[in-house]
Amino acid sequence: MKDGHSNLAACRILGISRNTGSRWLNGRNGVPGLRQQGLDPRRRLPVPVSNGSSRYLSEDERVFIADRLLARSSLRSIARELGRSPSTISRELARNRPDARRYHPFRAQKMAQGRRPRTRLSKLAGDEELREFVVERLAWRWSPQQVCQALRKRFPGESHRHLAHETIYRALYKLNIQPVPSGSARLLRSGKFNRRPRSRTKVKPPNYMSGALKIGDRPAHIATREEGGHWEGDLVRHEALFYRAEVEDLRRCAVAAA
Repeated sequence: MKDGHSNLAACRILGISRNTGSRWLNGRNGVPGLRQQGLDPRRRLPVPVSNGSSRYLSEDERVFIADRLLARSSLRSIARELGRSPSTISRELARNRPDARRYHPFRAQKMAQGRRPRTRLSKLAGDEELREFVVERLAWRWSPQQVCQALRKRFPGESHRHLAHETIYRALYKLNIQPVPSGSARLLRSGKFNRRPRSRTKVKPPNYMSGALKIGDRPAHIATREEGGHWEGDLVRHEALFYRAEVEDLRRCAVAAA
């Protein structure tokens, strides 16, 4: 089998039955076979390396899948050799094998490329009337949300001209499209040219009073008031704590009223 012969051909060369060869290969009745010992004699095909995006299967990987299917390999073993998920191989066969018989890798490659999303011209870049309407309303100091609501009233029966406010923001900040002239970010009320990314961390900064020294932890001689400055510091600290307690009370009252 290392020379490329099938199990049946190897059994004929050795002069043994096919069941004996299968038992030597797979094992049976508790007898470990070559596969169970990690000594599979079948010749392994070189695993192709994806040249494009790792998200999609390459043409070489599809040829490898076709060859392994002809060798009657399982989907899990093919996925293990390619470093893919078994569900990826299963979806590939379900989508790109319409006749449910033999898997053709080159036809599967064409079918997969036909379903790929292609870049298209944005709505603001391809529709001059729509772009002028948006720029005019922004010049009136309207927000993108207001412009989007106005588009539904201006073009009621034309859903392809309805926009989301994020589309206008992306156009103004030139994230992926440039449908408006340079310096158009001034049309926003904020006048910003760049977007500030939001902080996604949930760790809040520590309270400024968390590491403060407590009054009870001070040396005993301070209570005698023989040194200056401690009494004034106590007054400032008590005033800050009192103000903080008042703020908390007002916040609780506001929440209760709401």
